[in-house]
Amino acid sequence: MVGMQDQMSRAWTNANRRTDATREARAAFQVISGDLAGLLTRQKTNMAGYPGSIAITNAGLPFVYSSNGANPAGLRLPSNLLPNSPFLFGVSSRKPSAANALDLAVFGYYLAQTNTTNLSGFVTTNYNLYRYTLDPSGTAAALSGGDNPLSLFPSVAQNSEILARNACGLRILFYNSTDSGKAVTNGANYRVFGPCSANFYSGSKVHVELSIYPEDAALKLPLSAWTNAANIQRYARSFEFRVDLPRTITH
Repeated sequence: MVGMQDQMSRAWTNANRRTDATREARAAFQVISGDLAGLLTRQKTNMAGYPGSIAITNAGLPFVYSSNGANPAGLRLPSNLLPNSPFLFGVSSRKPSAANALDLAVFGYYLAQTNTTNLSGFVTTNYNLYRYTLDPSGTAAALSGGDNPLSLFPSVAQNSEILARNACGLRILFYNSTDSGKAVTNGANYRVFGPCSANFYSGSKVHVELSIYPEDAALKLPLSAWTNAANIQRYARSFEFRVDLPRTITH
């Protein structure tokens, strides 16, 4: 009876841990989809009358994308990124929450290593999904810096927080236009091209996939085996979604 009770307790605990992983992934996807649905890009142009609470004149708004963890735009990224893992940084339009609230937000997503010390002094190391954001004053300062990606996304490590724990895989895939020269590439992108006509471009789709270990699996796997494909297939739970990026206008 004691053995059965112990097994039932472990099964209940493991089920709760798997439920927690699912809950975190769903919450993360709600935040990510909200940012991507309002992704704002623009090539450098003179637009003194640009709609929004921040006056941006003759400045480009890029998003910075990496499909393989390389840093072609020279961003000041944390040194503990998950090797070969994609990341994405951009500017999103947001509905103002108050009369003087900013309606633009700077965001970013990446996987990075975290060292956590518990009350007993025991250190655990894992990878987590981080979200980069700027406070309103930082957003205004970054956007006034022009179209230099370094000014749009400063001090990434200092302005990030964990969005989902025990993340072992992140995939970000843009569905590009078949037209030559209109693909999203690694580095700073000023437009998202899709099927086009004249001066208007419909937003392409972006596919996001996130793999998360339940807490019991994360505790028993060494960090060296964290991204092993067999371990991810056996222990991790993967979640994915697609979102249509907003229509952009050529100027």
